[in-house]
Amino acid sequence: MAGVRLFFDGTAGRGAFDRLPAATRADVLAHSFEMRHEMLAERSAYYPPVSCAELGRITTPVLIVRGERSPRIFQLISDELARCLRSDTTVVIPGAGHPPQARNFNYFNQVVARFIMTH
Repeated sequence: MAGVRLFFDGTAGRGAFDRLPAATRADVLAHSFEMRHEMLAERSAYYPPVSCAELGRITTPVLIVRGERSPRIFQLISDELARCLRSDTTVVIPGAGHPPQARNFNYFNQVVARFIMTH
């Protein structure tokens, strides 16, 4: 459980795991086998490399969503994805961290629904 807590807090903020409702913590722990698999897998097998040029060939509209309070690494990743995808559809969910839908789900749902309806 300590490893899951460290990982979760590292992506969602210090103390985030302990602030989760008990049922959510149990669900996260129940799926920890998948996180272990991911962490132990060869990176190229689990996350095949993709180049910026390959992303640039995607012609389907893409919505990039991040939380206003997401850790800096997720901000950098979404900025780079937007650059490579040549996407001007990046939305920052106010008051949200990572994952962005968890803190402000109404706003998130509205943004996603609007994007789907217009594309």
